[in-house]
Amino acid sequence: MGLSEYQEDLKVPLESVLCTEELSLRPAREADSAALGDALVTLAQTLATSPGQILQRLVETALELCEAHSAGISLLEEENGRKIFRWYGVAGQYAPYLWGTTPREFSPCGIVLDTDRVQLMSRLERHFPYFAPVVPHVAEVLLIPFHVDGQAVGTIWVVAHDETLQFDSEDARVITALGEFAAAVYQAFSGALALKSVFATIREPLLVLDGALRVQSASRSFYQTFQTTQGVTEGRLLYQLGSGEWDIPALRTLLEEILHNESVVENFEVAKDFPSLGRRVMSLNARKLPGDRNPAGRILLAVEDITNRKRGEELLRTCEDSQQCDRLENVDHEVVEVTHNFEEIIGSSAAMKRVMGQVEVVAPTDATVLILGETGTGKELVARAIHRVSPRRDRPFVSLNCAAIPTGLLESELFGYEKGAFTGAISQKIGRFELANGGTLFLDEIGDIPLDLQPKLLRALQEKAFERLGGTRTIPINVRLVAATNRNLIEMMRAKLFRSDLYYRLMVFPIITPPLRDHPEDVPILARYFVKKYAAKMDRKIEKIPAETIQALVHWQWPGNVRELENFIERSVILSRGPSLRAPVAELRANTGQAASGLTLSDVERNHVLHVYRETGGVISAAATRLGVPRTTLNAMIKRLGISRSDL
Repeated sequence: MGLSEYQEDLKVPLESVLCTEELSLRPAREADSAALGDALVTLAQTLATSPGQILQRLVETALELCEAHSAGISLLEEENGRKIFRWYGVAGQYAPYLWGTTPREFSPCGIVLDTDRVQLMSRLERHFPYFAPVVPHVAEVLLIPFHVDGQAVGTIWVVAHDETLQFDSEDARVITALGEFAAAVYQAFSGALALKSVFATIREPLLVLDGALRVQSASRSFYQTFQTTQGVTEGRLLYQLGSGEWDIPALRTLLEEILHNESVVENFEVAKDFPSLGRRVMSLNARKLPGDRNPAGRILLAVEDITNRKRGEELLRTCEDSQQCDRLENVDHEVVEVTHNFEEIIGSSAAMKRVMGQVEVVAPTDATVLILGETGTGKELVARAIHRVSPRRDRPFVSLNCAAIPTGLLESELFGYEKGAFTGAISQKIGRFELANGGTLFLDEIGDIPLDLQPKLLRALQEKAFERLGGTRTIPINVRLVAATNRNLIEMMRAKLFRSDLYYRLMVFPIITPPLRDHPEDVPILARYFVKKYAAKMDRKIEKIPAETIQALVHWQWPGNVRELENFIERSVILSRGPSLRAPVAELRANTGQAASGLTLSDVERNHVLHVYRETGGVISAAATRLGVPRTTLNAMIKRLGISRSDL
């Protein structure tokens, strides 16, 4: 039966299957913001590390969070001259229908795009007869559209197959948040569903091999890492690349097994000598491309250069060999950026590479990014990195620390004001949103925005327009927002200190900056970088860091993270008079036992406040947040305890 015959055979009008208004009438289950937040973080990390799995992982997340029977994501595309929806990810009881299609002009997904709103429908076969033979039947389906650049491109949906499950407004809120994430995914990979476009955003060296192990495509990072070109790579057999460096019989056997047995290769380590690079240690991961229509199959081979990591682990494990000690102590040895695109982001650990992988995935899109992490973990550097590799790189990057602006002035800083808006407004002022038009606005410490200002910020993000303080003209804006906080926004929502709708608007693409204690292998690299930086600034010549100092730095937990390490190294450079760094390592040991016997309660309080004050670089708002007290209270404590900036 053709589509037109189905339409003629309709039993009920569309209105009979639409029941969206019931969402607001049904009792809603309690919001689990922590679960949603954790899910979005996991999805963002999956997008950076395993982009080929992201759509399937997205619908599995929807299935789990909504406790649905089936879930899916449908993307709009054209086939044989007509528009259709293709099911790019399906989970639950409908999983066998992966890659299935429905028409654009007569389908639930089409209705959702036409109305541009969340829709709840029941018993679809009554209006869409082609669903009648689909088993199990649809008792109820909740759908949401998502957009890129104002254009609807697909839907996310969750299905109940019997009356025991009914969706509510909390389910709608969950898939709305997932829809925001889906838009970021689609925009990141919209040139996307083609491998070479995807590769342009991927951090790791990657190869796509055909069934004969011939290279079909390679990522830009592969060419950069192994100093080769497309002309001598694509179209050649893997084991014939270069001067035979990739002729690895064991790997060849494993790859052939992938094609025939659907196996995977995980963390296969191999060391090879490259003419222009020397000896490199690589970790190889490979799997057959899912959903590939090539009869012979294709393989995605990911190559991670772990030479520096292995070398660092070995150097930290033992320093018995004097030559090894010399390399470890040498200030000029291996100051490594994560990639050449990210200035001042230093390190080679897997944790930092994962963060930069997320940056490279989300940067080409306009998705809102929320950077979460402890103080001193480099959240602003990540924000600048996002801007630097985005299409907006040549437009303004405007930043504002929301905690550093007095509460009464924050609104005018964000949105500006008109002449005469209040006493003292003798001229018009342009706000940060307007200054950032066409570029990126970075709002640091967004958790400190007052509750009464949050609705106006939310409206500006949703409407992409605002009015200056005292003005009546609506000003359109084209701004990419990146926000950061070290506060627990979920706890703040529970305490009614942060709006849930603003949280979901910000939580489109979360990135977590890891604390330094989670990647200690980067400490020697960071220490050498900061020694060079401050020695040059102070016109000092420091050539080495004693091995015992590096050991102390690696084993310290750094509660203030990279900022605390930087401040410690700066202080050490000041104290140094010769070619060797003189670091006050006793200070680190003393900090582990602040409450030693003989100290009064006042001494302990002063030591703790001073320690946090140093960790945060003397930034009152950051120190107050760490200590859990208002800024005014901390100012009074600092005065009472006799702490000054000279103590830094």
